[in-house]
Amino acid sequence: MKHCTTALTIEDHFCPDCGDNIENLVTIKSVIALHPDMIDDLKVHCPDATIYTGWVEKTHHYKRRYKSRGSHSETLYYSYWFLTLNNENGEQKTISISSEDSSLDRVAKDDIITILMPTNYSANHPLADKDDAKTVTHNELAPVVVFHRDSGQESIREPGYRVDGFSKANIFFNAFIFCCIVGFAGLYFEVYPFKLGALLTVIVTIIIGSIWSSHRTKVFEAETARLAEIKKTTKRILGVSIDDMGYEQRARKAKKDDVFCPHCDALNDSQHRYCSSCGALQANDMVDELVSAASVTSNGQDMTHSLTEAGSRSIEPVPSSRRITRQEKILQTCHPFIMSNESDYIHKHVLVSNFPAQLAVTLDL
Repeated sequence: MKHCTTALTIEDHFCPDCGDNIENLVTIKSVIALHPDMIDDLKVHCPDATIYTGWVEKTHHYKRRYKSRGSHSETLYYSYWFLTLNNENGEQKTISISSEDSSLDRVAKDDIITILMPTNYSANHPLADKDDAKTVTHNELAPVVVFHRDSGQESIREPGYRVDGFSKANIFFNAFIFCCIVGFAGLYFEVYPFKLGALLTVIVTIIIGSIWSSHRTKVFEAETARLAEIKKTTKRILGVSIDDMGYEQRARKAKKDDVFCPHCDALNDSQHRYCSSCGALQANDMVDELVSAASVTSNGQDMTHSLTEAGSRSIEPVPSSRRITRQEKILQTCHPFIMSNESDYIHKHVLVSNFPAQLAVTLDL
């Protein structure tokens, strides 16, 4: 979004080119704000499903340890990121995501991520390093993660929602074995004759097998439908880009020569004529330039919005205090804590004569 020529961000209240007040402020919208019905179908299968979109503020890489049992036990390590996220509403979230996938080796601050939580999901293996417990404050793990990058979207999904197949023949066979064991126990204690026991075994096998098979079929169909809906929702999220949400306008990229406004102390691009936070003119040497440019083009037909606005309103010089850069601001803030002290003393020797010297102590940045 632009007002004149400079692209605006959500932090801008005034146009940095002409100083006009921005009536329609730039806004960013999350996936769920753009598509309110994004997880409605998923909630049919997962009533507690949630979705969160935000940017990465902090990252911490750590590992969890799993040790298998048995005579040939081995120790396996799994890598994770513990992320601190924030969004346009100021809702902060901390969560772990797997870093076993190669695409997650480059998680960085300001990355845009959507977390889909169909159900509660946790990483239960113990931490490999106990010191990580100071940062990793809980075990919540994101089962579905979508990265929104300039190059496109990519996603990962934990294997916890994988659907395991089953065989009805195995179910009836296991039911038959169970009934045979019970049937032989009845014959051993002479509860019933052999023929009756065999008949009961067959009947009970059919009943138990049918019930067990019916239950397992319903579970399988429910899990399959849930997984299909998770994949469908993930695919919809993958169709939402940074541009769609407006996250590329979240903040202006910092530059080394950025300067602080002498009026409101907001940080601005050194090339901007006006402060995007308070609308004040940023340098006295710009006043003459704007007035002369406006007077030259005031009678012409082809003039930019910036110069037209500059010529149509009074332009007041900024205070004599000049704008300062980031480095100057740091030095100004830290100056009271900078210490310098010098003292004279006599440097004494055993074999040669003593001589006066000076000891200087400086505490600086």
